[in-house]
Amino acid sequence: MPEDFSGVISFVDRVAGDFERELVAVAKRLEREIVAIAAGYDQRGGRFLVNDANLGRLVDLQDQIHQAIVEAGYPDAVETYMGRLPDLRDEVL
Repeated sequence: MPEDFSGVISFVDRVAGDFERELVAVAKRLEREIVAIAAGYDQRGGRFLVNDANLGRLVDLQDQIHQAIVEAGYPDAVETYMGRLPDLRDEVL
């Protein structure tokens, strides 16, 4: 008699759907964070100016982007998703 994995498939679909919805929300929050960072740079006509102020800001850009990713909730979303793995194990067993 074949095994019935419909519960496992349903669980995986549910968790993946939850993760997808959270990542969409994270992407929207991250876009707002990136726009806010870009607004801090001197621009003209939609182009970033090459000047001392902008170059000075670039020093911290990697940290700013990392912080924006954290504030947008990406690490939390991944942690929540990974936290569901024991549930998957239990469902499979």
